[in-house]
Amino acid sequence: CRWPETGRVRRAGVSSFGISGTNAHVVLEQAPSVPDPARRALPAVPWILSAKTPEALSTQVSRLLAFLEKADADPADVGYTLLSRARFAHRIVVLGADRDELLGGLRALADAPEPGTVVGRTELRERADRFVAGGEVDWADVFAGTGARRVLLPTYPFARRHFWAAPAPAPAPAPAPSGPVGPTAGATRKAELPDLVAAVRTAVGDVLGEHDATGLDDDIVALGLDSLAAVELRGRLQALTDLPIGLTDILDNPTIRSLAEALARRGPSRRPR
Repeated sequence: CRWPETGRVRRAGVSSFGISGTNAHVVLEQAPSVPDPARRALPAVPWILSAKTPEALSTQVSRLLAFLEKADADPADVGYTLLSRARFAHRIVVLGADRDELLGGLRALADAPEPGTVVGRTELRERADRFVAGGEVDWADVFAGTGARRVLLPTYPFARRHFWAAPAPAPAPAPAPSGPVGPTAGATRKAELPDLVAAVRTAVGDVLGEHDATGLDDDIVALGLDSLAAVELRGRLQALTDLPIGLTDILDNPTIRSLAEALARRGPSRRPR
């Protein structure tokens, strides 16, 4: 909603009341306006990028280029923000006097950025060459007194790797009894497997919001299932199947098919409701 100017400082109170009688109240007040610091133009701006692998470096260049082609960010602010990030072994530097030169340098690297590359020739070239070669370089003095500030930029492209312990092997099936018997437990569980697959797919779709997009063998952790979502998924599965389910069951069987099969192996199963 709109909060019209009244000539006074804006203040607001927010209250929270707990069932146990624990209450809280906070008063928020409008921050005083602070003038922007004086800006000093730089004759050359460095954009430094580094990553743990060449693949991550390539992804970083592509992400930054796509972001900056749409965002109206000051080149000095971009360089100052990149300056504060961690330094890894695979490095590149783009040098330029203005936004067009810097974006042009990123475009030149977009297809296959080679670690150890410096794009652009300015008075910072010697320092940049030393940096991409693995040397320790202090870039802080480049931005001293410029009024540069940190801005929002794409985050580091972390590798999508999983380190869950391998699930325990399934127990060997018991030998079939001799003589005429009724339906075996294995046959019963096999008959229930489609119902369990449907139940798991429904629960996963409710949690991830992708009822039709998730395949039976897709890794649901890679699709966004974090620890909080796993707790919610466990509750939904227990409600749908009446089976006791632990978080390790979900993390050790991170696909719809493998989780349904794990539930089907769990002793005398009960059909999903």
